[in-house]
Amino acid sequence: MRKQIETRVASAVTGQSAKTIRQEYQRVLNSSVVTHASGRLRMGFREVVYFCLKSELESEGINFDPAERRDLYRALISRKGSVGLWRRIGGTLQRSGNVPVWFDLGPIVKNSSKLLRAYKFGQATTEKNPELCGGVPIFKGTRIPVVQIVEQIRNGIPLDEIRDDYPNLSIRSLSYAAFLAKMGNAPGRPPKPFEIRRSLGAAAD
Repeated sequence: MRKQIETRVASAVTGQSAKTIRQEYQRVLNSSVVTHASGRLRMGFREVVYFCLKSELESEGINFDPAERRDLYRALISRKGSVGLWRRIGGTLQRSGNVPVWFDLGPIVKNSSKLLRAYKFGQATTEKNPELCGGVPIFKGTRIPVVQIVEQIRNGIPLDEIRDDYPNLSIRSLSYAAFLAKMGNAPGRPPKPFEIRRSLGAAAD
């Protein structure tokens, strides 16, 4: 299984904090983790699905003990698909016992794939040019810094309003910015504060 999804990316998809994901690996899953040369955790798609399911269950007040979560995780990622009380059959997850329960993984898989595609293909809409905007990432064909749109989204400006302000930004670019807004900042030294600027059209209103 290829493991190439960063923890911060998985956090934006699953709704679980990066810290929660790392702690789950260390304290519950006892899973061998794959790290990049940078030392950052990398995950596979099925692992992302596990954390999405965990998040959904917790939002409904359903919490399994660590041993059950470990079995659930292994049932999801293993080829065998059956561990303890858990059994994966196609896109369905079944928990046996006195009261058998079935979980349809289809919506989670579909939504996770959609968000990851938005991130992957959105990256192709940006570039760095040392001669433009001080070399910070900008959207291709514009002088609009990516962080400018990201910070507007984080400050609660609706996407429809941003789309009106920046008509030359594609839906893919805006979806990418919305994803980055959920990711939070990268580890390390905090970035310099960014002054939010609206487009000239918005300023004239």
